[in-house]
Amino acid sequence: MNRALLALVVLTATASGAVSQLAARPVGKLTSQDMTTGEGFGERSLDRSGDLLAVGTTESPSTITAGSAFVFRRSGTTWTLEDRMDGAPGTVFGRDVALDGDTLVVGAPTSTLLGHPATNGFARAYVRSGTTWTPQAVLTASDAAARDSFGGSVDVDGDRIVVGAVGGLVPGSSPPCRAGAVYVFERTGTQWSETAVFRGDASQCSTLGSDLGPQFGAEVALEGDRFVVGSPTFETGVPGQHRGAVHVYELESGAWVETTRLTSPLSFSSHVSGFGSKLALDGERLGVGNPIAATALGIVVGAVHLYEFDGTAWTREATLFASDPRSGNGFGSSLDLDGGLLAVGEPNDRFEGVPQIGRVTVYRLGPHGWLENLEFRIQGAATETDFGTTVQLHGSELLVGAGRDGPVPQAGAVYEFRLSVSPHAVFCSGNGTGCVACPCGNDTASFHSGGCRNDSDWSATLEASGNASLSDGRVGLSLRGATPEALALLLSAEVRLPSAGSCPPGSGVVLPAHNGLRCIGSDLRRHGTRSTDAQGRARMLTIGAGAPHGFVADQLRHFQAVYRTPGQQGCSGNLNTSNGVSITFRP
Repeated sequence: MNRALLALVVLTATASGAVSQLAARPVGKLTSQDMTTGEGFGERSLDRSGDLLAVGTTESPSTITAGSAFVFRRSGTTWTLEDRMDGAPGTVFGRDVALDGDTLVVGAPTSTLLGHPATNGFARAYVRSGTTWTPQAVLTASDAAARDSFGGSVDVDGDRIVVGAVGGLVPGSSPPCRAGAVYVFERTGTQWSETAVFRGDASQCSTLGSDLGPQFGAEVALEGDRFVVGSPTFETGVPGQHRGAVHVYELESGAWVETTRLTSPLSFSSHVSGFGSKLALDGERLGVGNPIAATALGIVVGAVHLYEFDGTAWTREATLFASDPRSGNGFGSSLDLDGGLLAVGEPNDRFEGVPQIGRVTVYRLGPHGWLENLEFRIQGAATETDFGTTVQLHGSELLVGAGRDGPVPQAGAVYEFRLSVSPHAVFCSGNGTGCVACPCGNDTASFHSGGCRNDSDWSATLEASGNASLSDGRVGLSLRGATPEALALLLSAEVRLPSAGSCPPGSGVVLPAHNGLRCIGSDLRRHGTRSTDAQGRARMLTIGAGAPHGFVADQLRHFQAVYRTPGQQGCSGNLNTSNGVSITFRP
């Protein structure tokens, strides 16, 4: 889908290295009309085009695996259901949806149509007239075969639709090879016709020991005269290592040509890493989800890779991990790009002992590349929500699917957030982009905004949220990515260190017994110790109205957490630190 950027929140840095922090303000929540147990609204697919939003769900209130597609229209700040399309039993209608202007496409990958083999799948195109969505065409593969899963992935841009069939059978293959396929359809007037077919690499079927191939077509993304295809079990040259691939196609002289094939840069990734299982295409930039990528120790944590096209070739900009990666969290299970913003879903994240609460991380593009700027989840969630199963950026607005959200079990919901620049600023990151390096060669990755790398190979991040008004506000400081089950102390001061020298204030200084940087000093105050949980997280401080901690209006204070850490290879200290956060208290 081709989207216009409505608003770009620019990443700014001061001479002291402080970076403005984003805040996510919840503004709404959407659910289906029925809120049926197991419906999974927002779990599988959502897409937005201007003031229209489509949400797919593969379950329906009446029949399991029937599925539905919902279209909402926004007027002012309110989303209203405009239309609903329901699938027939067994179709998994709504497995994927794509929306562009007045054209909607809904995939039904396990459907059976009269005259076609069983469970071959289809995609249905709708057009909008007034407030009514009318079917315009049923799209099927010209060489449909059983178990094709045609319609498992779809995208639309103007008069062009791309459909993935991850189980697409290679014609004439013996034994049968399901390498996958992708079909291109074009609209002339009101008629849609198939104009191109591309297939996965048939030579890879036997390497998986079955008729399952590289899963070519598991994900598709279309924009203008370019589309990309995910092939998440593609074997990348090392026998048995199915790390995945992404294929880039361009329209050249009226014909589609595969111009690039990207593969996972993680040589230590697991047997199957899922590279290409999620895609986000935004102009000359491509994001690739790698949700089951593994570390060198074999821990499956997930990753996201960003590529940029310079007019000649695609170059990898960054490979991103969570600042506190955990096994099975699914980082990169969903992602979206819009201008200088990237949103990444991590639906299996555990929080305060509850599994699958989920979280979303927002990155911004700045002078030193992509930088983690915001991490958040549903506030107060006490049960599994799978927050982050789907994400959709639209300028400064962010939609997030939570496929297991209640109150009805696993009914699902879509949350809407407004992104804005917070009055709080982050500084003194241990990511090697500043003036002062971490004390023992333990710089964290350049895209992390937290402190120096610790014994868990994480970066402790101190974050501020809320309104710092002393009369009616409430601001909270929380820590994540610290050493698990360790003591952490919150400090505040009036000066960012160093206060003199060649490096600017806020760069940090090296102190004895510290494996991190000390970022603040002068009028140093202690705000109590907290014990981090098994995930290295702690709520450090909540400041409400009335200035109970001695803060006054118009006062600027700088905060940092110091925490205990056991022996770390190459480091001699037993203390590490977070980044710094600056807060100006208002009346």
